[in-house]
Amino acid sequence: MNNNLIKKYNWLIQTLNVHEQLTYQQISDLWAADRTMGKGEPLDWRKFQRWRVEIKNIFGLEIGVTKRQPYMYYFVFPENMRQSGAREMFLDALAMQQFVLNARDRAGVVVFGDYKPRYRYLDLLLRGIREYKIVKVFYHISAKRKKSVEIKPLQLLMDGGRWLLVGNNRTTNEEMTISVDSIAEVTLTDETFERLLFF
Repeated sequence: MNNNLIKKYNWLIQTLNVHEQLTYQQISDLWAADRTMGKGEPLDWRKFQRWRVEIKNIFGLEIGVTKRQPYMYYFVFPENMRQSGAREMFLDALAMQQFVLNARDRAGVVVFGDYKPRYRYLDLLLRGIREYKIVKVFYHISAKRKKSVEIKPLQLLMDGGRWLLVGNNRTTNEEMTISVDSIAEVTLTDETFERLLFF
């Protein structure tokens, strides 16, 4: 898929992210007003509807529409996401993605200093939890020291803006909590473990 299409999908996602609910006419007007996207031209209705389908297929993100006039378009989320911080985190991630795409060509206006990856290993850790697989974690215990440990991963917990991995040491079975920020490397092993049903 070409980058131009991805930029257009991201534009629509970010527009709905910021405004939450918009009519098609409002979306079209915002598109036309954007000098880098619409450049004064309205958004074609059929193209807009095609984008809705493609965004759901590619990103798994459904754009719904209200049943009564004025017909408003909005993101559809499962109930469990609406009742937790997952919805806001998901939308923040989309906003950050769009920001980085736009900001990378704005040298001097947006300056990127050093950035420590915070979310790179979350998906791999989640796989370990779902598949009951032991993960080998290489993490910082201080600025100059690192440690390697094999963990039975049980839970990912967001606390105070930080992701924490909760699990048991494979060797001692002692409960451990490791900040995902401190992780330098993760390996998903083929070795499985038995998970207690009450955890």
